Amino acid sequence: MKKVITTISLGNREWTSNVFKLMQTYADRCGADFSPICDLNRVADFEFPDMPDKPGRPNKLAYALKSYIAWYFFQRGYDRVLVLDDTCCIRPGAESLFDTVPLGKCGYSQTSPVHAEKSFKTIRKVCNRDENLPLVDFDAEAYMNSGVILYDRNFQDAFHPSKIIMARELLYASHPHQTLLYYLFTLGHVELHCFDKKFNSIPAMKLSKQTRFELENIKPFIDSRVDIYHLTGGFNHRASLITQLTEHFLRK
Repeated sequence: MKKVITTISLGNREWTSNVFKLMQTYADRCGADFSPICDLNRVADFEFPDMPDKPGRPNKLAYALKSYIAWYFFQRGYDRVLVLDDTCCIRPGAESLFDTVPLGKCGYSQTSPVHAEKSFKTIRKVCNRDENLPLVDFDAEAYMNSGVILYDRNFQDAFHPSKIIMARELLYASHPHQTLLYYLFTLGHVELHCFDKKFNSIPAMKLSKQTRFELENIKPFIDSRVDIYHLTGGFNHRASLITQLTEHFLRK
């Protein structure tokens, strides 16, 4: 059973040194390799068409790569691929997700029904416009926050590059990877396992959205029960918060 932990980190991401140290430590605990993708030359065989920055978010290639990377490692002999955002901070001693998610299933954590509804509107719109994209069923409980996803080789065909390219217009959604991934999961009849939120936890969620956006000190919100913190773009001082959190973990 070959396992790998990976993340896509392109451009100037000042926090990656500490984040990568924690990911390497976690990989060692899980009996997995750690292989981040920081250079597009490594994935040059993914011939993804150019897409405009608007509508939606810029750099759509990066979101497409988050699903392609599972296929990439399956082709290199891996059986399970854990893909993390490069803003995920892993607590020393964290439980292995590979042990938590049953073999033969892909692991995810749920997102909000509001995000699910908004995302599926894009899927419905694109599928109704493109006869080559069959419309899939809507299941709000199967919608994921895609910052932490464990892929299983049994479903590698669901993430074939041709399917990602075929469905690329879904990346115009406000939550691009979540929307694309839900479509690929559902179209490919992927068996899913919903894991505990402790493996994909956004800190300070009890604060109002605006207060959380302006947060400058992460320490009061560190919870020893959380294994993986995921700091999204919803934090204005994200780089500083990641540095605070990773340095706290590394001191341990």
